[in-house]
Amino acid sequence: MIQQPTLEKQVRNLTKGETAFTDHTDAEAGDELEFKFTVANSKVNGIGNAWQDVSIKDALPEGLLAEDGNQTIKIPVGDVGVDGTVTKTVKVRVDKNEDTTLINTAEATGSNYYVNPVTLPSNDVRVNVKKTEFTKPVKLTMTDQIVDETYPDSHNATQTEVDDVAGGDKIDYTITVANTAAQSKFTGGKLTFDVPKDATINSLVVNDMPIPAGWYENKATANGQQIGITDIDLISGDTLAIKVNLTLPKKVTFDRYTTTPKIVGNDTDQSAYTATGDPLTMVVADDTISFTPQDINFGAHPTLQAGMVLDRTAETTAPNAVVKISDERRTKTPVSVTVKAVEPFREIDNSTAQLPAHILFYHGSAADAVTQGVEIAKTTDGQTLTDVVWQQNEGLRLHVDGSTNQPGEYRTQLEWQVNMGH
Repeated sequence: MIQQPTLEKQVRNLTKGETAFTDHTDAEAGDELEFKFTVANSKVNGIGNAWQDVSIKDALPEGLLAEDGNQTIKIPVGDVGVDGTVTKTVKVRVDKNEDTTLINTAEATGSNYYVNPVTLPSNDVRVNVKKTEFTKPVKLTMTDQIVDETYPDSHNATQTEVDDVAGGDKIDYTITVANTAAQSKFTGGKLTFDVPKDATINSLVVNDMPIPAGWYENKATANGQQIGITDIDLISGDTLAIKVNLTLPKKVTFDRYTTTPKIVGNDTDQSAYTATGDPLTMVVADDTISFTPQDINFGAHPTLQAGMVLDRTAETTAPNAVVKISDERRTKTPVSVTVKAVEPFREIDNSTAQLPAHILFYHGSAADAVTQGVEIAKTTDGQTLTDVVWQQNEGLRLHVDGSTNQPGEYRTQLEWQVNMGH
């Protein structure tokens, strides 16, 4: 006597909060059910054979739909060893609103049992459907988000706006609509949202089902392209999840692009109903470095002696910046910053009068003259260029070359340069 494999099928109603699996349940239209399949290969009266290449097929009765919208469930199981047990679960939705009992039997097939392969039926499972009278107003909730798949570290915490977007980036939209009102029915709905001009729709998935391009609307608008999904019905507890992946054109024609998903349709009483999601925004990367040097002041002095070193005043000494920098580049390639004094210190009212002094760049134990230009900062690949901030005894300081007590206000001009790559 060879083994006697078994296939047991059970059900529970997740919408009603059931936790135990049995061979029957009560349900209403829109309820989410979960089936459990248990394949067992008992060794009782057996000769010790594994049940091989087992798979489960469940042709659902009219009124039940799998999560992917199909009427048939197929589950690969694989080999079931002697005295082995394998359990699989799937979720289905009640798609019929009338008083009826839906009876369902699954079957398993596998090799090395009687004949190859064999079909083994399960027990019956009964779903007692009670007709729901839809009398309450609809309440739709919409949540949505946008993510730059190509540059994912840039989006904000709410994921409704992404910055540093560039041409060729892959963008993901996720839009979820749920009818949260009991005994309500939303019908004839149409959901719309815009995507940029010349963007390529790579995929559009509704409730985990890929939708071919010809099955949804795509029409040109002043704002780019409007995507429309029609024939949407959402009864109590139903959820519509839409995922869109698109590629931006190589050359984007906008600095900031915003779309607000919107769904329109009929309320339970057939009056018009509209719901909107959050605005989804893309901001194009400006890819620039904003570089703002501050005026440097070495203070007022009654006399100057040769060998004196004058410090900057507090306005350009830590924690205050000598150069304010905003590095908005998306790709942080190495850069360096140099500074050069382009002329001597001259008295502002008498350009022939010069101050016997020159600027030195102090760094560690070295001090370099800036008359020929000197590197004062640099970054490595991937590093952001930040404000130039110096302590009092470092950075640019004024070295006095000769003694003088000639009064006046002396100025020079510095030339700052940002060098891409070094």
